[in-house]
Amino acid sequence: KKFDKRSITEPTVENVTKGSKDSFIENFRSNTATVRRKIKTPDLVVEQLTIGEQTRTPVGLVYVDTIANEDLLKEVRQRINTMNVDNMLTSGFIEEFLSDNSNSVFPQVLNPERPDTFCANIIEGRVGILIDGIPFGFVVPATLVQLMQTPEDYSRNYIVASFIRIIRAVCIFLSLMLPS
Repeated sequence: KKFDKRSITEPTVENVTKGSKDSFIENFRSNTATVRRKIKTPDLVVEQLTIGEQTRTPVGLVYVDTIANEDLLKEVRQRINTMNVDNMLTSGFIEEFLSDNSNSVFPQVLNPERPDTFCANIIEGRVGILIDGIPFGFVVPATLVQLMQTPEDYSRNYIVASFIRIIRAVCIFLSLMLPS
């Protein structure tokens, strides 16, 4: 089947003024093709697994073989393979299995809808997960610093981007510590 670019739309949550305007869609093959178009190294691995006794949903474990942490990769693969669910129709199932602490107020799994954000995390050594029928990817592990970044930061001068990130951190601290 021919790759149809018209089905890829602009992101609805992670909008940017400078940068690519594509986003993940619900088609697994289109999403993996988009990732392969952005990361052209032969070390990119998309390992296909299947989740769901009834739905048999394709899931892709995405990583760069020479960069990804082997222990992290084994842990993610083991958690996905031990999932015993009937269906994989929503993202909540996989997030629950990938999270270490379900009582944490901070997300432990990042959910980028933009392929460039997803690919940037993969190149940094994290492990990505793409699921058929879900229009965004998953990246593990998620850190607090990642949650304070925006895709727009990568299209600015590093001094300006660093200053804006510092302002974000200060504003978060002030909003949590000062009385309303």
